[in-house]
Amino acid sequence: MDRRPPEPAALVDFDAINPGDVLPTVQFEIGAAETRAYLLATRSAAAAADAHIAPPLALVALALAAMTERMPLPPSAQHVGQEVTFEAPVRIGATVRARFVLEARRATGRQALSVFTFELYDRDCRCAYGRLTLRHLAA
Repeated sequence: MDRRPPEPAALVDFDAINPGDVLPTVQFEIGAAETRAYLLATRSAAAAADAHIAPPLALVALALAAMTERMPLPPSAQHVGQEVTFEAPVRIGATVRARFVLEARRATGRQALSVFTFELYDRDCRCAYGRLTLRHLAA
């Protein structure tokens, strides 16, 4: 039996992707510690004591974090907008899969906007979908 650790996943080059490109699926666990930290950071401490359902926006934040581990963003990148529709609650402890697609990239002078659509899945159930916009220096 091969006991070597798995090879790390290849990184995606942010500047090399084009509109329509589907990024590799990423996944993350929404654990009790992440939930508690998110609720405390958003000043929802009262909810932290008895939370059984993951805060919806925490799912989006963790999905974006997982995506940027696979595709590091340029240092100039700023998250400037998002639209999200939540379709189903996600229990704490769930492993969520996230799928991102570069929908559009527009450059104006030195600045550029990249728009990604995304879908989040808990098991086989889509729990959220939407789009997010990043502003960054043009390549």
